[in-house]
Amino acid sequence: GTATAGDYGTVTAGEGGTVTAGDYGTVTAGKYGTVTAGYGGTATAGDYGTVTAGDYGTATAGYVGTVTAGNDGIATAGEGGTVTAGEGGILQIKAWDSKALRYRIIIGYVGENGLVAGTQYKLDEHAQFVEVA
Repeated sequence: GTATAGDYGTVTAGEGGTVTAGDYGTVTAGKYGTVTAGYGGTATAGDYGTVTAGDYGTATAGYVGTVTAGNDGIATAGEGGTVTAGEGGILQIKAWDSKALRYRIIIGYVGENGLVAGTQYKLDEHAQFVEVA
């Protein structure tokens, strides 16, 4: 399905759905979904989803998702995913730690260790953030 909501709206779409919410909205999509949230919004997508949240938003994607968050936002992706955040943003990607035999959340901060705002990153084989070509 496709769902759209105005300011302060909450929307949910099923598998393959596309959802959009206005300012401060909360949106959710199933597998293969595309999700967009307005300023201050929270956006979540299932596996292979593409997620975008406005400034100060929180954006989360499932396995191999692509995530974008605005300034001071938090972009979180599953294993194999890519993340982008604005100034002051936080990048998080789930990665397998073969030594400890468990998953870890690898965290990076825009403006530190060479991480640049508006740049798309993934993890390399050493669980280090690298720019997506």
